[in-house]
Amino acid sequence: MLEKIQDFIKKQKFFAKDEKLILAISGGIDSIVLFDILIKLGYDFLCCHVNHNIRNNTEADLLLIKNLCYKHNILLEDCTLTYPTENFNFHDYTHHQRYAFFNKVANKHKITKILTAHHADDQLETILLKISRGSNLYGYAGINPLLKEKNISYIRPLLNCSKEEIIAYQQANQLAFIEDNTNLESKYMRNYFRNEVIPKIKKSNQAILQKVQDYHQILSESFQYIRNNSLAFLANKEYFSIKCFKQLDIALQKDIISYFFELHNVSASSKKIAEVIKQIYSRKSQFSLQLNTDFLLTKEYDIIKIQKKTTEDGFFCLINNLTELKALNNKFFYFTEEIANCCLKNLKLCYNNIDFPLTLRYKTDGDYIDFAYGRKKVKKIFIDFKIPMQKRTKIPLVAKKGNEVIWIPQLDLQTSVPDQGEHGFLVYKSGRKNA
Repeated sequence: MLEKIQDFIKKQKFFAKDEKLILAISGGIDSIVLFDILIKLGYDFLCCHVNHNIRNNTEADLLLIKNLCYKHNILLEDCTLTYPTENFNFHDYTHHQRYAFFNKVANKHKITKILTAHHADDQLETILLKISRGSNLYGYAGINPLLKEKNISYIRPLLNCSKEEIIAYQQANQLAFIEDNTNLESKYMRNYFRNEVIPKIKKSNQAILQKVQDYHQILSESFQYIRNNSLAFLANKEYFSIKCFKQLDIALQKDIISYFFELHNVSASSKKIAEVIKQIYSRKSQFSLQLNTDFLLTKEYDIIKIQKKTTEDGFFCLINNLTELKALNNKFFYFTEEIANCCLKNLKLCYNNIDFPLTLRYKTDGDYIDFAYGRKKVKKIFIDFKIPMQKRTKIPLVAKKGNEVIWIPQLDLQTSVPDQGEHGFLVYKSGRKNA
């Protein structure tokens, strides 16, 4: 098995003989076997251990690993997880916390290669899990032997070894390890596949693990070809043209949407990807889909983009007289007689006809403006001006007493307000008054 692992490492060009490595070690049979192999092959590494803190004997795990590292003069970094008080997904949470700790240790010691003990049975398990939940082509391919994330590479040297080979190596070398009893509980889907499904598949088809490796290779190569084309299409990673998008093959379309999700750490289920593509092809000129707590995916006419959600409160204030100045996001509202100073088209308001207080606010449902030709909803005005949906609730409106909208300062509108007598001008400007 030593020669098999060594050949795999050389063939995949994982790392050089003199590179410093990190081994993620749990105390279970897989990582203990990988530890022993690295020692015997003469690699330079330190260990990282995460205590999940959910079993009574977790101290025994750490003690075993400490003794092993001490025996071979290996540095050990460890941490103990704490958990949120509210509901959370255990597997997703612990996965994130583990890898966050690995990255922290890697940055501390300036190491770029982290080894995990995933093996061929894990590959089959992961593929079955992805199929049951839905994924993209990359997900269906399962575990990659080498995964790069920013400046860190995650390497799986045992990925072409079966569980039986690992057990045989442990027994032949009489390696002590800790059995995690929670792995025997089939209440989680992953454990169910591991304990109930995979043993039956392997019993009926002894070549299944090799076939799974072939399957992984085919899907990985296909995915890489599609992903390269996706990256070429997405010159700007924040938005793309729907017109150009519709000219692409459906496989490429799905990967582009999936990549959008990946960029913002959003889980990319096949159902969610299909929903986005459905909306892109719909007749709706605009729509938005909440990806997570921070980002929205939006359709604005011919553009699909991802943008950060805003949490601004609704805006409302009163204009009580001609001398007041009101501020909102570095924009200032005030009266002036200087038409030349106005950067936007202005609405003429007769001083004698202004019924103070005026209201400066954002849009509400049912808002309308009276024009010479009749009444028109503000919503329809925004549509006519092709104002993106996400911006409509952030455009200030001016309403007279009774809350009837009389002006949208940012738009070039001609309303039915009387034009008579001495006039002042309500202005929407950037910067300070008289600047």
